[in-house]
Amino acid sequence: MNPDNVKIVSGDFEGNFFTNQKSVLTADEWNSASKDHAVKVYRGELRNVKEEENYNPEVLRNRESLLLHNVTNVQLHFEIEDTGTTAARIFDFEQILLVDAIVKDSWELNGKTYGVISGRFLGKIQNRRDGINGSLTGNDFSVGRNGSNNSDFLNNQGCLSGIGKWLLWLLLIAGLVWMFKSCSNGDSMSGKCCEEIERLETDNQNLRNELDSLRIACDNAQDSLDNEQIQLELDQLTSKVYFLGGTITIRKISLEKLEEIAEILNKNPNLEVEVRGFHNSTGFTLIEGQSIDKARAEEVKRILVDKGIDERRIAALGMGESTLYPSDSYEEYYDVDGEIIQWNKNMRVEIKVVKE
Repeated sequence: MNPDNVKIVSGDFEGNFFTNQKSVLTADEWNSASKDHAVKVYRGELRNVKEEENYNPEVLRNRESLLLHNVTNVQLHFEIEDTGTTAARIFDFEQILLVDAIVKDSWELNGKTYGVISGRFLGKIQNRRDGINGSLTGNDFSVGRNGSNNSDFLNNQGCLSGIGKWLLWLLLIAGLVWMFKSCSNGDSMSGKCCEEIERLETDNQNLRNELDSLRIACDNAQDSLDNEQIQLELDQLTSKVYFLGGTITIRKISLEKLEEIAEILNKNPNLEVEVRGFHNSTGFTLIEGQSIDKARAEEVKRILVDKGIDERRIAALGMGESTLYPSDSYEEYYDVDGEIIQWNKNMRVEIKVVKE
């Protein structure tokens, strides 16, 4: 397998996830649209990797499966073509299907549930994250409750290691007090004693600096997880924004989704987003001089601005045929009047966070 050219892969997956609920998930819950139950896989390892020609998740999907978007930090273990050697590289995935998913371990932390999940994996690669010849630019890791890399704050366990350093800091302070009393009482060892105080003061300051860095890293890691969760919610909501065929008119069933999107943006006033419209060649239409993809993106932007979002936070883009699903890829849903509609997934809009 040539990792520079591969686009779609399958294999055996094990990785870390989190949700916003405080208990172990059931299959019914993780397949629900509730943002409290939504599963976010944020890193993992894929073994027995195979390159696939087609990405057809609808064929493999079952009750115990998960369809996830924007999955990052997946380490692939594979054989390099014509060399007989193995290598590991890190990729981001645009979309994955996890079949026969099993929660192997879970634990509660900061009001959320974190855990380890495994299953058969089919994914569409978005980016390659590491260097060449199998040498990783990121940190190698094993999946687990604590992980093998103490500097990896994304699992939110690294923050707990700071407790030991706080205890060490308190012991240093107690040592400083004792040494100071010895020097003040004219102890015969006062010269060495005071030198030791100076050394401990230096160590104490270094420890303070390290604790400050640890606290900042933990805060940044939590911010990163929160922003990933926001993007996941936006992806789920925009996947249910439907238009009347060949128009920019949004179906009534989708208006409540735009209300929820506006609520998310209002609660996060520092976020800037792009509304991206897509089409395929068979569905291409011009509306008032604009391609239908750009016109639909502009219509979604207009509605969000009407709901109180500053227009300077929203860019509307026409993406054309830049990301196409298979030509036979449709999704069935019930309209408000009970009519079953087939929706072409290539005629869609997406909202992506571009600035935090």
